[in-house]
Amino acid sequence: SDHTDLNKEVNLIGPTRLELNEPNCSTEVELYSETFTLKGCSYHEHFQRALTEIKHKLINGETVPVQLHFEPVNRRDENAIVVHACLGNCWKPNGYVPGIKVAKVTHAVNNQEITKMTIDSVKYQYIWSLSTMKYFASVTIMKKGRWMKNKYGYKYSEEI
Repeated sequence: SDHTDLNKEVNLIGPTRLELNEPNCSTEVELYSETFTLKGCSYHEHFQRALTEIKHKLINGETVPVQLHFEPVNRRDENAIVVHACLGNCWKPNGYVPGIKVAKVTHAVNNQEITKMTIDSVKYQYIWSLSTMKYFASVTIMKKGRWMKNKYGYKYSEEI
């Protein structure tokens, strides 16, 4: 299925509106952001449909809520993390966290450090190997504390 009904319980990860508005009375925490282009956008038509909707919302100045979803049943990579966007009343997948970022994003999720996620842009560009135009999204994730380094030697489905 292309989407997840908001009324059903889903395994999405991300800050809730309530968590973002809670004042932190203890100590101040430095926030750091990481921006990257999602992967797999050009290979999945349901990602392209979602990115088309997101592009229109961004053009109209609308905010598009996003969350992360672990995909342990992914045959190619059991560590895969899909970015979902709330479009209408549905959470729709629109791309994967790049492999070199999977370990650091997983670590931030597991330590409940993520404070905000946004889709910054959706670009339309020509793909020579496919001889067609496709959408690609850039996402920014903000977290408490410094990010781990990228894992350039990441192998699909390795232990994190």
